[in-house]
Amino acid sequence: MNWDRIEDNWKQIKGNVSEQWDDLSEDQLTSRIQETYGITDDDAEGELTDWQQRLSEIERVRDDDAARTAN
Repeated sequence: MNWDRIEDNWKQIKGNVSEQWDDLSEDQLTSRIQETYGITDDDAEGELTDWQQRLSEIERVRDDDAARTAN
């Protein structure tokens, strides 16, 4: 797996999402997830929290890899 390619693609996707929905609040996103998937508000919030944690972990690993490469 080419992590450089994944990282570049992720940056592009993340930027596109921000551009597309820059006015979308977390509450609005939670409501949209709830409506789309027919789940409770608490479940939608949990899904969003899990996703944010996964993104944070990916970013942490990327930063760790970058630090190791720099040394």
